[in-house]
Amino acid sequence: MNRIFISGLELYDLLSTNKKQYQWLLNMNELRFCIFAERVNNGSVFISIDSTKYSKTDGGLGFTNNEDSVFGLGGNINTMDKIDLAIKNNASIIIVDDIKHIRQNQSTRFILVDDCLQLIIDITKKYLSKSKAKVIAITGSTGKTTTTIALYNFLSVKYRVKRIHRIRNSVLGMCIDIIQNLCIDDDFLIVEMQLDAENQIKNFCNIAQPDYSIITAINLSHYSRFNSTESIIKEKTQIYDFMNKNGKCIINGDDENLINWSRSINNDKIYSIGINYNWSDIVVSNISAVGDYNLLNFNLNISKKDYGNFTISSPSKGTIYALLFSLYFAKECNYEYDDILKGISKIKSPLGRFQGFKGINNSFILLDSYNANYSSIKNGLEYFSSLSHKKKIVILGSMMELGVHTESEHKRVGEYISTNCDISHLITLGEAAFYIATNVHNVIPQNIHSFYEYEDILETLFEIGVDENTAIYIKGSGAMRMELIAPHILSEKIF
Repeated sequence: MNRIFISGLELYDLLSTNKKQYQWLLNMNELRFCIFAERVNNGSVFISIDSTKYSKTDGGLGFTNNEDSVFGLGGNINTMDKIDLAIKNNASIIIVDDIKHIRQNQSTRFILVDDCLQLIIDITKKYLSKSKAKVIAITGSTGKTTTTIALYNFLSVKYRVKRIHRIRNSVLGMCIDIIQNLCIDDDFLIVEMQLDAENQIKNFCNIAQPDYSIITAINLSHYSRFNSTESIIKEKTQIYDFMNKNGKCIINGDDENLINWSRSINNDKIYSIGINYNWSDIVVSNISAVGDYNLLNFNLNISKKDYGNFTISSPSKGTIYALLFSLYFAKECNYEYDDILKGISKIKSPLGRFQGFKGINNSFILLDSYNANYSSIKNGLEYFSSLSHKKKIVILGSMMELGVHTESEHKRVGEYISTNCDISHLITLGEAAFYIATNVHNVIPQNIHSFYEYEDILETLFEIGVDENTAIYIKGSGAMRMELIAPHILSEKIF
């Protein structure tokens, strides 16, 4: 049971009524909660978080020092140092979990609890219980964000929808986003769940209690953090294990790891989507490029009913899978044909994820710099190789988080290029990507280049020459920042 004290001019012991006081705090819907003192204004409630306490004890809470740390609140930030600033900015209440941080201040009320993060979690659960929103949880080694955005756009055709993007992807970030944005009459809440540490998915789900869970794919992209593919599968599929009791799980029926896992579960709550595989519940087939380079045409089948031919504003198979996950909810929510058509029209590749652009001198640039693993590179190269341009230049950055598989996975990409791709030039960036270059044998050696600086890539591109007969494919893990190349070769500014 949490201890609660409230202080004004002096500290009062309210232990005898602490349960009542805690419920009072949880029920104060009109309060504006804030974890950044800089954003406090009149009437705000400042909850002070010492992230070091959590990062040392439980990485699964999402307090990490990596680039995805929520709001920049990593494992070494202590917002309790900002209490005086919160007072200056006229916070109405300041909540702490260490008595030494309480100030004697006439205008600000202090509340001492056992654990500030637990308070935020409890407030979040209260908000969720009052909203009618169905929770859709999304995880996977690739395609989470594309699916999140596609599903948001698709459902928004008929419903009130909120989504939580991975930039706020920690337990704290998810809770704050729900508290600040979820409305009582929202229909759906989409939560993208990243995997940084053991039990992180479990911690997400214990709070959000998903009504639906989506697993986009499982591969080696997290291998540096886990010891085996089996451990990655175990962690990712917790999104299924910790759904509510009536929950439904939708998986990528073309992913071998997920196929094997679903067969071991053999549960009628698991549904699948796929390309060309008729045993999946929702299937697309006969995918083909149409007209300009940002369109794909396909046939759609839902529960063995033929819905005919559609076109999507993306050249990416990843977007096709995101659409398929969205179409499950067309079935679940009884979308009419016109609703499906309108929903599909809203789905396209997010910026930086497999998008085609006009480059300098009327060249074509295919930019896919958000993330990279073997499967996504393979899909991208398959499409790129089919282009009719005479000069095809592939620029690949290192794939990250592969651990002991770093060398073998990069060599695997090289092998795929050697046996399946029609390209004229290969440029790699980064130490690990060098293994790609060493394993490519169908490109003449003088057209293979490996660099460690963006400037060298640009210099080489201009030496090669870029014109209307040139197509350039740019791909790499997000940490490689491959998008920094694009502004120098695009015909117009896009970001």
